[in-house]
Amino acid sequence: MATSHSMTNNLPQLTHPDGSPIRALVVDDEPSLSELMSMGLRMAGWSVAVAEDGPGAVRLAKEFRPDVLVLDVMLPGFDGVELLNRIRAFAPEVPALFLTAKDAVQDRITGLAAGGDDYVTNRSAWKRCCCACTGWSSAPSGCHGQPPNSWWETSCSTSTPAKSPGPVRKCT
Repeated sequence: MATSHSMTNNLPQLTHPDGSPIRALVVDDEPSLSELMSMGLRMAGWSVAVAEDGPGAVRLAKEFRPDVLVLDVMLPGFDGVELLNRIRAFAPEVPALFLTAKDAVQDRITGLAAGGDDYVTNRSAWKRCCCACTGWSSAPSGCHGQPPNSWWETSCSTSTPAKSPGPVRKCT
C-alpha cells in the first residue's frame, strides 16, 4: 500500500517564483468537504484558509490574499456567486472554482457567467478523487471490493476543466 509520503511525492508542487506556497481560500459550510479539499491542497504544499460563510470569507480574503478561490454556491450569509463578486471588487484577477452540489445546466451557466473560471459538481469531484486514490493505491481491490479495472471502467469519469493550471489525468 502506498504511504502518505509517497502519495505526496506524486502531487505537483506549485509555488510562487520566490518559493512561497500558493494560497487557496476554500469556502464551504460543510466542514467535512472543506477539510477534504484543504487536506489535498496542503498535501500539494499549498497554504489554505477556510471560511464557512460569505461574510467571513470576504473578511478572510482581505487578510489572506488568496491566489485561488474554491467556492461552494450555497452558503450562509450570501451565496458563492455574490461572494465571488465581492471578492473580485478588491481582487479582480483571482481565479475561482465553484465546487458545489448544484449540478443543473443553468447553475453551471450562472456560475461561469458570474466570472467563475471552472464549475465542478461535488459528484464529479468525488469521482475524480476516487480516480486519483485508486491510481495512487497499490491495493489489490478497488471501490466496494470490485477489481480495480472494472471499478475504474464503470465509475471513473472526469472532464477537462474550462481553465486548467496543468494537465488533467484522464481516468478512462
